Amino acid sequence: MKRVFSFIICAVAALLFFFRAGGLYADTGGGIVSSGESLVIQQYRKALLLDPKNLNIRYQLGVALLKEKLYPEALEHLKAVYYNSPNDIEVIYYLGLSYAGVGEHGLAADAYKRIESIDEKKAKDVYEVGKLYYNIGIAYQKKRDA
Repeated sequence: MKRVFSFIICAVAALLFFFRAGGLYADTGGGIVSSGESLVIQQYRKALLLDPKNLNIRYQLGVALLKEKLYPEALEHLKAVYYNSPNDIEVIYYLGLSYAGVGEHGLAADAYKRIESIDEKKAKDVYEVGKLYYNIGIAYQKKRDA
């Protein structure tokens, strides 16, 4: 419940800023803000600076970084959350995606196995781990053939 409440607060703040700014990226006369990051990520960073121990903000920042394919930094934040919530399937799922994004396919597979060990039905129905394993297999094959 605490995570949901923090998420809602962060989401509302990000959306308000998003709409006030006029879009996903600030327009600086022809491009993205100088840092090149979305405003959503910038807002999560600011929130984390104000409350560095808040795992919910760290989790949301990790997911936002992952969605923008900033895998190494997403992995750093999601690992921190995982160490405090080792049985949270959502955290493990995104951690696995981050590992896959940085090319650590074995660790990604381990994360997906962990999801299955916690809740096999949810792993198959919600997270479709079969597809995740397939993608890891394709990545291994590409790596081997390169």
